[in-house]
Amino acid sequence: MKMSMYEKRYFLDVVAITVVAGFLNGSASSAKVLFLAHYNDATADADYAIGSPTASGAGGYPVAGTTGPGEGKWGRGLDQRTNGDGRCAYDATGNLDPLKGTADFWFILDDYYPGVTVQPVFGWFNPPHPSGVASAFYVHVSGVSQWFALTLLEPDPAAPVVSHEQAFVPAVGQWYHLEINWDCTGGDGASTYNVYIDGQRLVRKTDWNALGPPGGEIRVGIWGFLEGFFLHGRIDELRITDQVEHLADFVPPTEEYGIPGTAGGVADTFDQLQRVTSELGQEIDDLTRALEITGWNAGNNHAVAVHCSSALAAQESLAALQSVGGQLRQSYAAENGLQQTLMGNLIVTAAPIHDPDCDNDGTTDANEAIAGTDPLDPDSFFHIVDANHTTGQAILTWPSASGRLYTVWCATNLLDADPWQVVQSNIVSTPPANVYTNNPPSIDPRFYQIGVE
Repeated sequence: MKMSMYEKRYFLDVVAITVVAGFLNGSASSAKVLFLAHYNDATADADYAIGSPTASGAGGYPVAGTTGPGEGKWGRGLDQRTNGDGRCAYDATGNLDPLKGTADFWFILDDYYPGVTVQPVFGWFNPPHPSGVASAFYVHVSGVSQWFALTLLEPDPAAPVVSHEQAFVPAVGQWYHLEINWDCTGGDGASTYNVYIDGQRLVRKTDWNALGPPGGEIRVGIWGFLEGFFLHGRIDELRITDQVEHLADFVPPTEEYGIPGTAGGVADTFDQLQRVTSELGQEIDDLTRALEITGWNAGNNHAVAVHCSSALAAQESLAALQSVGGQLRQSYAAENGLQQTLMGNLIVTAAPIHDPDCDNDGTTDANEAIAGTDPLDPDSFFHIVDANHTTGQAILTWPSASGRLYTVWCATNLLDADPWQVVQSNIVSTPPANVYTNNPPSIDPRFYQIGVE
């Protein structure tokens, strides 16, 4: 009799056998934080940076400072409200990768400066240059012309200055979340740029040229030229990573990012892993359902077989993520001073992934991976080869795979609150099959359960 893990039971006289499974170990990856500034201290220096964390002035202006407590989005913020507040720039080497990345932060306009057509918000310039000739991207806003724009510059003076404008004017006195991401891995003619406001995509430029080499400066609230012009507002929580964080609308962060290398930073990475794995699972789920509608069969379709392998990999990644979450909760619970909010961040909420059974043998692909059977072979599945009982003995046989450990449980009354008792654990696999003999103390009916990990 075929049996899927978790769901079906096998009965033979007084012997009942079910199968449960643990998760395999796995790994996942996420974006690397290159730069993070909370602006909660007296200076504009970053809290974390791969390159230099030190803020500097620009264009002969002194370095900007921070606001008073409570004047940032959370705590303090970078002060760019008046001309006397200074300017803010950072060495981009190590802190921003022009090949691919994301910069996000919160900003607020305190006023639209009279007579000024454009107010700068954020940009990268290599090198900063009085004439504006550089490899650069920057965003700016115009209260006069009623638009918000992403501008791309190329170091060739003959190359066009490309400005992508959208009808959006931030309200004075309101905080907005802004994300800029870029992917230049395709090179010239195949690079993509996106700008989001409060998680909604505002600007998108595709099939454009790549940014120039690393280096230059990050300019916050100013351009790489004409430093007399500035934001007339405040900025908070500037973070830069080495990956494209979003390609669709999203919910902006609701609290400060954790600093890498701290418990809060690990929680942020964990949340990101959940999001990415859930998105992957949803895409595979949609593809699986579409294939099922067409009556696909893994046995005669190589593309479907590849898809099944992808679905299995996604399932294993989610399983690994859940395992990591449990380990993080346990390790952090032992730390002194652990905050309950951190524990909340580590609760697994990833959406379930549709789990296919590519060979239609009644056992899902994920469970076949755990058991070490072939998810593309309908004759290979984790099932009971033989289950016999003789006087005083129960003999159980199941297919085994290298590297697996098995546990046998036994119960005499399934109505008990906690009926299962471990008979033996850490049973080493003996491929191609394991045979286990149990000698119960009585001849009462017994139920057996086998676990594999």
